[in-house]
Amino acid sequence: MQLIADCSDGFNEGVTKTGLYLIKPKAASHPFEVKCVMNMTGQTVIQWHHNSSFRFNKTWAEFRTGFGNRDGDHWIGNEKLFWLTQSRNFSLMITIKPRGGGIRNFNVSKFIVLSENSSFAIRVYDAPGSQSCLSQYNGTQFTTFDRVNSANCAAINGSGWWYNSTCSDCNLNGRLYRENATIIGPAIWNPENDKILQTEMTLVETT
Repeated sequence: MQLIADCSDGFNEGVTKTGLYLIKPKAASHPFEVKCVMNMTGQTVIQWHHNSSFRFNKTWAEFRTGFGNRDGDHWIGNEKLFWLTQSRNFSLMITIKPRGGGIRNFNVSKFIVLSENSSFAIRVYDAPGSQSCLSQYNGTQFTTFDRVNSANCAAINGSGWWYNSTCSDCNLNGRLYRENATIIGPAIWNPENDKILQTEMTLVETT
C-alpha cells in the first residue's frame, strides 16, 4: 500500500480496517507508525489512556518523540503533532469514559501544535457553545517536570501537558480514577469531574 499522509488520507484511499499504519505527513522528516481508527472517517490516534498504572510523568525528550505502545496506552509525540498539524487542518476529537458510566465525546474544531522552538504551544479554536475546556489553554506552551513553561504544574500533577496558571482545570494526561485510591494529579476535563476511567485523543482532517 502507498504511504499515507495520515489516517484521514488512508480512509479516503479506501482503507477501512482499524490498526497500525505507517504515515508521513508533508511536513515530516520521516515516516512513523500510528494507530488509525477507521469508523466512518480516518482518525489518527495521538493519545490513548486506558490503563490506570500507565504514567505520563515523562521528560521533555520523551514527550517530543512519543512513548508507550501504539496499540495501547501511548503519546504520539509532540514533534509528530507539529508535523501533522502543519501539514493539514485537523479537528481534535476527545473521548472520555467517566466513572458514572457512558462515553462522552468532545470536539475542538481546529487544533494546531507549534514547533519545539515555540515549546510546542497549541492553537485551539472552538465552535460557539462548545464544551471543550481546552479553549482556555489557547497559546499555552507544553510543560514537563524537567522543562517548566507554566508554573510547576507538570511536577505538581505528575504529567506533561499544556498548562495555564491553574494547573488543574483540563488535563487528559493525569492519572486515571481508581476506586478507593487517593489520586494526586487526576485526569480531568470540565464539565466532567476528576473521576475519569479512560481518555482518547484523535485527529480528524477538516476542510
